[in-house]
Amino acid sequence: MAAGFRLFDAGLHPTLLGFAIQGSSVDRDAAIARRLWAHHFRAVIDDPADLP
Repeated sequence: MAAGFRLFDAGLHPTLLGFAIQGSSVDRDAAIARRLWAHHFRAVIDDPADLP
């Protein structure tokens, strides 16, 4: 999240590649991370076929 905010503050629009992230012991499937990212940055790609 911190890296996303820094990129956003620098004028960029970061996108989370949901299929490329790994969860933790607290958030095994990274669902919390995805929801937080989508809430703050709105850009999440969960399927590699959706890449431009």
